[in-house]
Amino acid sequence: MHSKAFYIWFSLFFIISCNKIDNNGQLPILLEVKNFSLQTNNGVDDSKIKGAWCFIEDEFIGYYPLPTILPVFVRQTTTIRMLPGIYANGIAATPEDYPFYHAYEFPVDPTLLFPSTIIPQTEYKEHTKFSLIEDFENGQTYFT
Repeated sequence: MHSKAFYIWFSLFFIISCNKIDNNGQLPILLEVKNFSLQTNNGVDDSKIKGAWCFIEDEFIGYYPLPTILPVFVRQTTTIRMLPGIYANGIAATPEDYPFYHAYEFPVDPTLLFPSTIIPQTEYKEHTKFSLIEDFENGQTYFT
């Protein structure tokens, strides 16, 4: 007898407590996000940006390894902001945003029906200073 009451209570608990996200049947806007493009003035444009921290306005929607397809639910034209992400100490399990890069922002219109391809661009923030730029790719090094 007690087990039957338990199952009824347990079932009601899950039926009442679980809410579906109400998107009114709206399909997501699919954005195919390619790898970040780093624009620099110092000649070194290798960035090792591995992912993006994504925000709609100021609401965090997730971290996405790049390249990815980003599903976005919006009801009005809004701004999406992506912070370039790197691996802390080169470890994939510890992604973090890189504080020396600018965020990439772009508007999204809810009437967009077809998937769009986004190639986010970033550059170093103005306060970033380089005391030494070591380019290991050209064979010239400053340290012996």
